[in-house]
Amino acid sequence: MDQTFKMEARAFWESIKERIHNELVRPIGMDQWVFLMFLMIFVVFGGFVGYQLGYDNCEMKLEDSITQIRFEAIEEYKQALEEQKAAESAERTLQMMDEGTKRKHQITRLAQVFEKARDFNFDYFDLVTYGICVYNRELHPEFGGTFDEILDQPGQWIAYQADDSIPVVSDYYKIAEKVVDLCYNASERPCSWRYAWIEIIDGQLFLKDAYTITPTTHYWRYSE
Repeated sequence: MDQTFKMEARAFWESIKERIHNELVRPIGMDQWVFLMFLMIFVVFGGFVGYQLGYDNCEMKLEDSITQIRFEAIEEYKQALEEQKAAESAERTLQMMDEGTKRKHQITRLAQVFEKARDFNFDYFDLVTYGICVYNRELHPEFGGTFDEILDQPGQWIAYQADDSIPVVSDYYKIAEKVVDLCYNASERPCSWRYAWIEIIDGQLFLKDAYTITPTTHYWRYSE
């Protein structure tokens, strides 16, 4: 029984092999060539379409990624710009506060200088001229220094020594405020920094551009 089954199986397998061989060696007909041609066209077309779809999909994803990156970069730039503006605004506010404090300090000290010169009965124009001298000396090479350093130089200002207890009279404060408004910016001062010395002529106060009076000495007095 087993031997018969083996012989039948072998015969069946031999017949299959023979049929495959016959199919392989048999000449291909026209209809088969057409079928193969269409099959190849279908494969090529399918591959092209698949490639194109994949490429388009990748391109869309790439564009989406680039768009997202640009959007994030723009948002980061906007945020950085806002932070910079906020910092600059805070810095300007601080500078304005510092400038305001500095101006007020200079006004107060000038008013104290004017208070100490009360006995000389200087008029408004004398006091403004007197105050401008302080600022001119800031820029003059023979004096130089900061506003406070100029005022603290001994023997330069009539009866004045730095003293916070000196009262500030309203009228003198307003005149000092006028002087600071005129001289706070060096480029806008009413006269050259060369006029750094003081002289009283016929009861009026003048500034002059030289310590020793010579034929070339020039004088200046504030007048509105």
